[in-house]
This record gives sequence, C-alpha cells and structure tokens, in this order.
Amino acid sequence: MRWIIGLLVIALILAGVALWLPYNPAYTVEIRHVSLDGTVSYEPQQYEKWNHEANIAGLRKHTRDTIYHSVYADGLQYCFSKSGHVYAMHGAENDLPSFFVHEWTWSGNPHEFPHYSYSHTAGYDSP
Repeated sequence: MRWIIGLLVIALILAGVALWLPYNPAYTVEIRHVSLDGTVSYEPQQYEKWNHEANIAGLRKHTRDTIYHSVYADGLQYCFSKSGHVYAMHGAENDLPSFFVHEWTWSGNPHEFPHYSYSHTAGYDSP
C-alpha cells in the first residue's frame, strides 16, 4: 500500500512539473521605433494584446528560460531572459509557435541591447 501511495505522489509531482514547464509569467512588451533622425523610442504594449503564447511555445522548442522583457523591432521579437540570454523570434501565421532565429548572451538593459540591427541583416524587415 505504501508503494502505491508513493508512486501516486511521484506521479502527481511529475504531472505538476510537466504542467509548470511551459508557463512563463507575464512580461513587459514594447515596440522599438527608430525615427529618421536616428532617435530611438520604446512604445509600451498591453501584454494581453500580443500573442505571447505563440512566442513562448516557439521558445520552448529551444529553451526553458524565463522571459522578463520583450521588444518587437523590425519583424523580430527580441526576448530577454533571466538567465542572461536574448532570443530573436520570428512570428508565424495562424497562431502557430514562433520560429527561433538567433541567440545572444546579454544581461544588460533591453533598451541598450546592441544587436537590434540583426533584423535587417537577417532579412526580417517589417513591411
């Protein structure tokens, strides 16, 4: 009887972990704008209006990092993780998971991230 209870407890713990792994708490979402004179600004977005489920689903194919900040710039979503990595994701159509594009090591301020120009070099410019 103790073995059965022990196995049930282990099964419940494993089920809880499996359900928790895809979870990522709400994070800041911004759009990065660059004016003609080179001035950069960041426009805060309402988290609920972005397809963060597709973004996280795409990230989960590559990493289990927790995202704390995201910046949309020129067709790519730059996801800043608590582990000090930045993941560039390209959105998919029809609410499918986003596609992983590139990764950098960066633990600084997202507004000072030096690789936003990657969107242009990778061919992911916004229309």
